[in-house]
This record gives sequence, structure tokens and C-alpha cells, in this order.
Amino acid sequence: MVMKGFDRITFDPDVMGGRACVRDTRVTASLILNLVASVRFTGFSPERWLMLKTTKAKQAVELLTPGRTIIGQLFTPLGGALADLFNQKDRPFLPLSDATLYLQQGGRRQPDPIGAVNFMVLRREHCLVALSGQPLPPALPGQTTLRQVFMLDDFLLEGSIAVPTGSRLSDVLGRTHTFFPVGQVKLYGGVRLPIDAQDRPLAAFASAVVNLVAVLAITEAVGGMVSPR
Repeated sequence: MVMKGFDRITFDPDVMGGRACVRDTRVTASLILNLVASVRFTGFSPERWLMLKTTKAKQAVELLTPGRTIIGQLFTPLGGALADLFNQKDRPFLPLSDATLYLQQGGRRQPDPIGAVNFMVLRREHCLVALSGQPLPPALPGQTTLRQVFMLDDFLLEGSIAVPTGSRLSDVLGRTHTFFPVGQVKLYGGVRLPIDAQDRPLAAFASAVVNLVAVLAITEAVGGMVSPR
């Protein structure tokens, strides 16, 4: 028996970590039944696939690690924050799809990639910064927005953080999770301080998640805004 009307079957790699495609113009019913039986046998049912498709989203990120920059897509819960994903202590490895690897030094990645893979898992503790094009939500009432500079390894990251009004920054950071959200981010090479108007950023992003364990120091940005809410 041949089922007509199918010229391609594609399995999304959200969970399986790979892509299997049938590109023949004729797909037999027995092939479809065998594929369904196979994924059910492994515990990956169509119902679970549908649930994950409706609860997960891909977010494009640029990850800075010691000596490497990795550009790819992370699987994040719908409506969830990137910082929440990195702060899940029960998940030491994070799945990353469509990953392209570059050498980087001083926050500046080399133009030519050193590799590309469809899927990989990243040990989150080795991520210094996760850069994203998704903006952070605005500060809440009772919060103050501070413009700060984070010194990491051999590069600087300038960005805005929201803290409770009247709190000391050291106290806030001492009570927070390892990975901290930062908005309106600019990336600078080298470790020269202070950053002034003549310094041109290497790149700018809507937001970032910073690994506080990797931070050497934090200082207030020159002319940085302080806007209580």
C-alpha cells in the first residue's frame, strides 16, 4: 500500500538531537508504521513530541567561553527567561542546535569558523557570557536601573541591571544566582578602564546572561544611568 500526498517527512531535532528526513516522493504505509513504532519503543511518543513543541522555543544566542565563541540556538521554555535556564542546577549540560564555533580572544571572535555541528550539549559552567537579541522586561516598581561594567577574563561587558532601590550592589549579587541577567549590552575588548565615549564596542546586544563566577570585578559605568522606579 502506498500513501499519496506525502513528498517529505521531517522529524524536528528539538529533543532527539538530530534530523531524519524521508525525501522520496512515494512513502509506504509500512515505513510510517515502523517509524512510529520505533519512536514509541524508545519512549518518545508523538504525544510527548507535540507537548515539547508547544512548551519549548528556540532562542538564538552567542556564547562566549574561554577561547571560543559558539553561535547557535538554545531550547528554552516558552515565556521563560534565559537566566532561568542557565540557573537550573539539575541541568549541568544545555542542548544547543545549529552550533558554529569560532576562536575568540578579548571578546573578539575570528572571522572564520573552526567548525559547525547540528547539535551539541554545552556544560553551562564554562559559559562566561550568553548574548541574546531578546530584550529584558522593564524594571519593576521599587527597583533601580544601574549601568555597570563587568570585567571578565580579557574583555569587558557594559550593561544595565535592575536592583531593589536602596540596596547595595554587593549585597544583591551576593544573594543572587550564578547567572545574572543584564540588559542593553555592549561588549569591549581588552581590560582598560574606564570605558569612555572614544571606545568603540565590539558588538551590542539586547541582553546577556553573565556568569558571576567568572567575573573579576564590577564597576559603575562612566555616566551610567541611575533611574529609580
